[in-house]
Amino acid sequence: MLYGYTGVLLEVDLTSNKIEKREFSEDVYKRYIGGTGIGAYILNKEMPRGADALDVDNILMFLVGPFAGTVVPCSGRTSVVSKSPLTSGWCEADVGGKFGDFLKKSGYDGLIVKGRAESRSYINIDGDNVEIRNAENIWGEDSYKADEILRENTENKISTMGIGGAGELLSPLAAIVSDGKDARVAGRCGMGAVMGAKNLKIVVCCQGKKSVNLYDEKALKISVKESMKKLSSVAAEFKAYGTSGTLDVCHDIGDMPVRNWQDRKWDDEKVHHLTGQNIAETVLKSNYHCSKCPFGCGRVVQVEKGKYKTDIPAGGPEYETLGTMGTSTLVDDIEAVTKANDLCNRYGMDTISVGQVISFAFEAYEKGYITKEDTGGLELTWGNGDTLVALTDLIGKREGIGNVLSKGVRAANRELAGGNRELDIHVKGLEFPAHDPRAFVSVALGFATSPRGACHLQAFSHGLETTWGCAPELGFKEPLDDMISTGRKAELTVKMQNLMSLFDSVKICKFAFSYNVTITKIVEWLNCITGWDLTVEEFLKTGERIFNLKTLFNRREGLTKKDDILPVRFLKSDYDFIGLLEEYYVLRGWDKNGNPTETTLQKLGLK
Repeated sequence: MLYGYTGVLLEVDLTSNKIEKREFSEDVYKRYIGGTGIGAYILNKEMPRGADALDVDNILMFLVGPFAGTVVPCSGRTSVVSKSPLTSGWCEADVGGKFGDFLKKSGYDGLIVKGRAESRSYINIDGDNVEIRNAENIWGEDSYKADEILRENTENKISTMGIGGAGELLSPLAAIVSDGKDARVAGRCGMGAVMGAKNLKIVVCCQGKKSVNLYDEKALKISVKESMKKLSSVAAEFKAYGTSGTLDVCHDIGDMPVRNWQDRKWDDEKVHHLTGQNIAETVLKSNYHCSKCPFGCGRVVQVEKGKYKTDIPAGGPEYETLGTMGTSTLVDDIEAVTKANDLCNRYGMDTISVGQVISFAFEAYEKGYITKEDTGGLELTWGNGDTLVALTDLIGKREGIGNVLSKGVRAANRELAGGNRELDIHVKGLEFPAHDPRAFVSVALGFATSPRGACHLQAFSHGLETTWGCAPELGFKEPLDDMISTGRKAELTVKMQNLMSLFDSVKICKFAFSYNVTITKIVEWLNCITGWDLTVEEFLKTGERIFNLKTLFNRREGLTKKDDILPVRFLKSDYDFIGLLEEYYVLRGWDKNGNPTETTLQKLGLK
C-alpha cells in the first residue's frame, strides 16, 4: 500500500480535451519525493528539448508533496513548475495558501497541464469530476474579480490558481495568483504567461473530502505536537509584523537594495516608514494564515482614502516587495507601495521583478538612456511614488514604456540602454530579490548557481552567516563569519541548496527551518507518513539528486557556465568570486564547465 501519496497525478491536455489520471510508482516518489522534485523528473522526461516557453509543447504543473493534507505545520504549499519565458530555463514558483491541501484531498499529488485550449478556458476539479470549461465571462477580469465570480457560482468551498491581465498579455513578469484577494502568489519566472499562452485563465479546485493514508498517524501527531510548542512560542512577533518586521535589521546589515543597488544604506527613518511595524500602525487590517500555519505572517491591508486608495482589504506587501518597490526606488510612502502591490496582485505580476525593472528605469532615466519623451511625460525620479504606481499600471497593461519594461530587466536594458553592463542586474534573466549578495558570500554564490536565476530561497543560506544561524546536522554547529572570509561558504551553499530542494519537494514553508524545525524532524515526519526508513543522509542525497536534475534541465536548454555569474556591479568585492565558483563546482562533482560528471550522475542514479 502507498502511504502519504495518492499515487495519482491528474493530466489535462487542453489541445485534445483529454483528461486522465496518471499513476506513479513508489520508486519514483522515493527518488524525487514530490513538488519540484517530481516536476524536474517530468519536465526532463516529457518536454521536447528546446521548446519555447510559450509554445504548445511546454508543460505547466501544479504539484504538492507528501506533507500536504496532513497535520504537518506550514505544509499546504504548492509548486508551480515549467520552462520560464523570462529565463528560457528551469522555473519553479512556490506558493502558500490552501490550494495544495485542496488538491491533495481531491485525490491528486499534482496537476499536469499540456497543450493549448482552442478557446479561453478554465479547469474545474471537483474530486473525480474534472472538466475543461469556457472562461469567456471571466477573461479580461483581474485576478480578484475572476476568483470572486467563480466563488459566487460554486456551491462548494474552492481554492483557485489564476492569472490577471498580465498573464493574458503573455508578460514575462506575469505571476499566478492563488485565491484572489488573499493574493498568495507564485510570482517568479513568468508562470502567468505560460498559463496565458495555454488559453487557461484559472484552475479551480473544490475542497476535497478524501483522506490521505498515513503509515503511523499517531506517531506523526505526537511528533508534530512537540514541534508546535516551539513554533507557537516564536509566532507572536512574526504574526504581528510579518516578514517586513525585519526590514530595519536587514537594512542595518547592508542586505537591501538601495537606489537600484547603487548604495548600501539609506536614511533610517525613511526605511522605517516601510517596516511591518509602521504597516501595523497605518494600512494593516488583519493577518492571513496559510494552511496549517502557526505564524500568520500574511498581511491584509487597505489604503482607505487619498490618491493611493485601494478598493478592498487584500493581500499586502511583504519584505521582498517593500525592498524592491520601496528602498530600491527610494519610495518611502507606504501607501504608494501598497497601491503598487495591489496593482501587481490584480494584474497578476511578480512584485520583485516589477520593482526591480522600475528601479532599472529610474537609474536609466537618471543617466540619460530614457527621456521624458520615452515615458509619455512621466518623471522617473528617485522617490517618486506617483511614478512608481503609474509605471506599475503601464507594465500591467503593456502600454507605452510599460510594454518594454514588462519584458524584464535584461530585455529592457538591451532595448533602452544598449545592454549597459552596469544596469544589467539579473542572473539568467531573473531579477534580484531584496537581498544583497555583497552582504553574504553564500548568497552571492547561491544567486549565481540557482537553477531559476537570482534567488535567495534556492539556498536560503544567509541565516547561517548571521549571529543566530546554525545547522548542526549539516556540519555547521555555529554561524559562519561574514563577508571577510570565504571559508566553507561554497560547502554551505551546496548543502543548503540540496536541503531546500527537499523543502520544495515535501512542500513545507522554509520559515519552519528558520524557527528550529530540524532536518531530523522533517525526516521523522516523512517516515511516519510514508512508512519509509530514510536516514538524514539518504534524505539529503535525494535533495542533491533533485538539484542536479534541475541543473541538467538548464544545460539541455542551452544555459551554460557563463550563466552562473553575478552582474558586474556585484563582482567588485574583496574576494575571488570565480575561485569560489570553481570550488563550488568541485564540491558538486561537476566539471570545470559546470556540468555534472559521469561519476556524479552515476552516484545519483541520473545517468
